[in-house]
This record gives sequence, C-alpha cells and structure tokens, in this order.
Amino acid sequence: MSQTHRRSLPTNHPHNIAWMPLMKNTLIASTLTFTALFTSFPALAMEITADNTRAIQEYRGNVQFIFNADESFSISSENISHTDNTSVYSGNVIVIFKEISIEADTIILKTRKDGASLLKSEHVSLISE
Repeated sequence: MSQTHRRSLPTNHPHNIAWMPLMKNTLIASTLTFTALFTSFPALAMEITADNTRAIQEYRGNVQFIFNADESFSISSENISHTDNTSVYSGNVIVIFKEISIEADTIILKTRKDGASLLKSEHVSLISE
C-alpha cells in the first residue's frame, strides 16, 4: 500500500502561488505610492492684477535687426565707440522703436550703403509695452 504524503506550504512561502496576486497588488501599490511621492504637480491658484503689462521675448545667438533708412529709432548706452560706418554700444543698451524696446549688453550698429541700419547682438530682450 503506497501512501502519498502531501504537505501544504505555508501561505507566505515563496512557492505558494495563492499569495502571489496579493504580492503583485502590494508591489503595484508600493510603486504607485513611490511614484506619487516623487512627482510634483503644479497648482496654479493665483490672481494677477497690474496697471500695465509687458511682453518680453528673448533672442540668443547672432541676433540682427534691420531698420530702413526712413525708420527712426533711438539708442542709449553707457559706452559708445565709433569706427567708419560701425558703432559699438555697450553697457545697458536700450533701443527704442515705436512701442518696442530692445535691451542688450552690447549692440553693434552698422549703416549700410542703402542707408538702412543693421543692429547685431548675441543676446537681446525684446519688450513691447
């Protein structure tokens, strides 16, 4: 007479499949909790009021503006140097054209043969009022 002995595995034994779904759910919940702890969600609940606003755009790398000969603009800066048809404006440079301001650290102004003005800079902020 042969006897078969079956031994049941404890519920927390690694080979007991009955507790695997619970482990998967626990791992998923742990992963979600971990992800939620290290993810930031922006909350924008503010009100902004002002008497006037300005739109600012920044341009970087070989920025060029061309003003036709009949267009007038003004330039102010802390330092100016001139050579032939080129002027170098440096230190808090502000160019004003109509309702637009161009702000830069340095601007090179060249007058072209047709009378147009070419302004060059590496970085400018264009501000419209």
